Amino acid sequence: MEPRLVKIFPPANQSCVVKKSFLRNQEPWHYHSDYEILLTVRGKGYVFVGNQVKRIEEGSLMLMGANVPHSSQKDAEYYESHPEEDSLELVIQFGDKLLGRDFFQLPEFTHIREMLHKAEKVIAFGGKTREQVSQKIHQLYDLDPATRIVQILDILNTLAKSDEVEYVLPVAFHQNTAAYHDQRLNRVFEYTVRHLGNEISLEQVASEASMTPSAFCRYFKKHTRKSYIEYLNELRVSYVCTQLIQSNDAISDIVFRSGFQNLSNFNRKFKETMGLTPQSYRRQFTGSVG
Repeated sequence: MEPRLVKIFPPANQSCVVKKSFLRNQEPWHYHSDYEILLTVRGKGYVFVGNQVKRIEEGSLMLMGANVPHSSQKDAEYYESHPEEDSLELVIQFGDKLLGRDFFQLPEFTHIREMLHKAEKVIAFGGKTREQVSQKIHQLYDLDPATRIVQILDILNTLAKSDEVEYVLPVAFHQNTAAYHDQRLNRVFEYTVRHLGNEISLEQVASEASMTPSAFCRYFKKHTRKSYIEYLNELRVSYVCTQLIQSNDAISDIVFRSGFQNLSNFNRKFKETMGLTPQSYRRQFTGSVG
């Protein structure tokens, strides 16, 4: 499923978005060109990032890179048994030109620039870093626009110096695939998404990179640390995960739409990737057994 592009518009005369949000039952699969800092104040749910799923709850703090496909949603089972509880997320969205075109190119901000690049894998923060930054994020809502920008820079500085980090994605995975800075891989990723529901041969995808199949296999693994087949299967499993939650379609129909040609092969790959069966996965989020 193609993620939808969301254009973020800061308030008039401001350079970034600082807002309060909440977990929804279903958030559309989307991406945007801005970076996003997300602090979960209250709530329990899941965030789908690239081809991974991460649990979020009170205190979760993440930095999302630009153009990373993602979606978040409530833990349906938890809120069904706790209908009186609500959720609250504090969100900061900003572009790489937040403080001017070349600001983060200054040598004093090398560490921030490097962190923003690593955010293509999505960074979760813990420990004292999370405590310090959470407090600073809460303060943003009482500051005037100019002081708010200074505070955001302080937040980025604190995050960039932290070693209390966890990468949600093993490799960068996003709509524009700019992390690889390689047009051949861009064409490969775009071709794969466009033809995900079809049978894709190594010969076809290698031609998108203008390479022979054997050279392409070596090239792809060098840049992504996984084989193309592993990447394709993970992408298809990710599509199935989204559809299991967002639709009531039969699992077999979803599987064949994803491009898997064999149900037993799919079930094996799904269990290897997600650690449970498709039926259990759907039931975990929706309570459905179909």
